[in-house]
Amino acid sequence: MTMTAATTTPDRPMVRAIGFGRRFGDQWAIRDLDLELAPGEVFAFLGPNGAGKTTTVRLLTGLIGPSAGNAWLDGIDVVADPHEVRRRIGLLTETPSLYERLSAEENLDFFGRLHGLSAPVRARRGTHRHRRPSSGAVERPRGPRPRPGVRP
Repeated sequence: MTMTAATTTPDRPMVRAIGFGRRFGDQWAIRDLDLELAPGEVFAFLGPNGAGKTTTVRLLTGLIGPSAGNAWLDGIDVVADPHEVRRRIGLLTETPSLYERLSAEENLDFFGRLHGLSAPVRARRGTHRHRRPSSGAVERPRGPRPRPGVRP
């Protein structure tokens, strides 16, 4: 995750979770997580498949809601204001949540809409990243498409 330092103060943790947890049915994926990370601190989640690493990241970024507890990123309540949390962070997981039937540009537009970007901003950011043929048509390569966010 990348956070801006605009409101970060040395006396406030960048990440704080208290009693944070997520249950799927009767099974707890994460239970009673207490975590505090200072601004600039490097931290990694390590563990086997199914240990809750991805669930924890999704909880801390407001992509899914907790079953218990609360968390704050740079003082922003993850539960109360998940949109502000996502507006201020960047996250690229090992397996990006992209829709494979959409082109890279269509994915950018889709997720731009989810984050509340206006059509002119989405268009400007999309054309900034992609070159278009002079005809205005989008060329699509034949054969399997490379997955955005994944390098060979």
